Amino acid sequence: MKTRILALSLIVITVFTFGLMPAAAQEDDCYAKDGMWDADTNTCVITVGVTVDVGYPLELAAYPEASAVIDAFIADQQQAFISSYAPDYTLPSHVNNWWMGISHETYQFSDDIRSVLFTTSFYTGGAHPNSGHTAFTFDVATGTQLQLADLFVGGSVPWDMISTLVQDDLNTRLTEMTDAATIEAGTGMNPDNYQSWVLTPDSIIFFFDPYQVAAYAAGPQQSEIPLSTFAEQLNAPFAT
Repeated sequence: MKTRILALSLIVITVFTFGLMPAAAQEDDCYAKDGMWDADTNTCVITVGVTVDVGYPLELAAYPEASAVIDAFIADQQQAFISSYAPDYTLPSHVNNWWMGISHETYQFSDDIRSVLFTTSFYTGGAHPNSGHTAFTFDVATGTQLQLADLFVGGSVPWDMISTLVQDDLNTRLTEMTDAATIEAGTGMNPDNYQSWVLTPDSIIFFFDPYQVAAYAAGPQQSEIPLSTFAEQLNAPFAT
């Protein structure tokens, strides 16, 4: 289900009607003004404002603890984005037409242990949009949010092992789009590099934002590690 929220009132400006000018010339002049030509009304419409689109993971809505975390995340993202809106009307109109979209994908390790990955895409007037990941994993039976340390015996995350496996994987797959130094900088043994992760029935997947391990053109990246790789290091029920 998708919720569409218009923040600040979307400003739609009818600039002028072109009279008897040829249709092609009207459209060209409209586009030159950063507008969209409406052939039905013969008007050039310039849109500026800020829009937020949110796709809510209804699969988790029935679980109060999970939905509370999700609701807080969405509210924080909306508030931060809307409050940062700072139009500059000396610039072309499209620069002031900001947009943020939050989509999601859900994963299940089991009936009780579920993950949701949010992808937040946004445009703030720059040369291109950008995006980022945020993931949560819940034990819906106990109403708790799981941290990565909860998967491992004694809460001891094998950062050296994870980092090596992820770097080997990305270096193998991204030979044309990045270099080993960039990958190492974004996947070193710093917990901040591994904030976004989800669980499947037999693996853990780490997600990396654009620029974290490669150039923007390479897009976001992910690396999947079989849970069996960690053998005796995992707590029940994650040990396979």
